[in-house]
Amino acid sequence: MLYVPMTPRITVFALFAAMGCSSKIADPPSTLATRLFQHEILGVSFEIPDSWQITTEPTATGTVLVFSSLPGSPSHFSTTTLQARPADTGDDLNNASLEGALVRAHAEVVKLSTFAWHQRDPILLAGKPALRYGLEVELHESRQLKHGVLCVGNGLLYNLAYSATPEIFALGIADFEQILHTITID
Repeated sequence: MLYVPMTPRITVFALFAAMGCSSKIADPPSTLATRLFQHEILGVSFEIPDSWQITTEPTATGTVLVFSSLPGSPSHFSTTTLQARPADTGDDLNNASLEGALVRAHAEVVKLSTFAWHQRDPILLAGKPALRYGLEVELHESRQLKHGVLCVGNGLLYNLAYSATPEIFALGIADFEQILHTITID
């Protein structure tokens, strides 16, 4: 049998496909103990693993909530983030404006030669039109895979995303799917 190595781009695509990164929201895992995360100001709630810690980090457009496992755990350096900002007048509920908002949200990295989109598919998230995306970028000599969902609700543009290096990406994707399966947007 002839062995033909896959190129890195195909390998990453295969990794996304194998991890359930499709336009369909996968069934949630049932092996982890979870707790309900609620943010009244943002109007969102979803289940997260009991062991996760939540921190906030300031950004140019507001604050980002960072969810990660405890230091010392194998998946500590994989993170799930939730960013919300007021929706622009162009950020309505149609796919074209969500696509534009997605590109604007990643404006700093899309221009890098190490950037690649792997997926951009319209879905429903909590009953609202959304755009599910996957990307790959190399920053500071570290390759990152990112899988997320962009959605408009309550006058806000939500960007919920999971990111990790390829070596540990598989460790947290099931937790991200749990969030997508249980999220409510008031």
